[in-house]
Amino acid sequence: MPKNITPEQQKVLDERKAEADALKISYRKLAKNPAFLDILAKAKLFSEMATKAAVDGVAYDSGGNQIDLSPDKSARLLGESAGLNKLVAYVERQLATNPQKQADPSQRA
Repeated sequence: MPKNITPEQQKVLDERKAEADALKISYRKLAKNPAFLDILAKAKLFSEMATKAAVDGVAYDSGGNQIDLSPDKSARLLGESAGLNKLVAYVERQLATNPQKQADPSQRA
């Protein structure tokens, strides 16, 4: 145990590590769940659709009618797409069989 960590702080760190380990196991179980995989695929699709609409400056309603997008709406769609991409990337890292070792926050200076 590092010198500057109290027993109480170490207990909290140990609890966080146990929670993170349990969460990793849960993600691995989800990796085989068809409904979850469908949700992940839909998030990717929605991101691609939002990016295309924003770049093209047009979207289509459920009737197939073209809607011209304002620059503000295009910018919002790009932001939504970026947020979805970050979420998908996070979930895919958690689903990886050999996830990259992330730095332990307790070891930072």
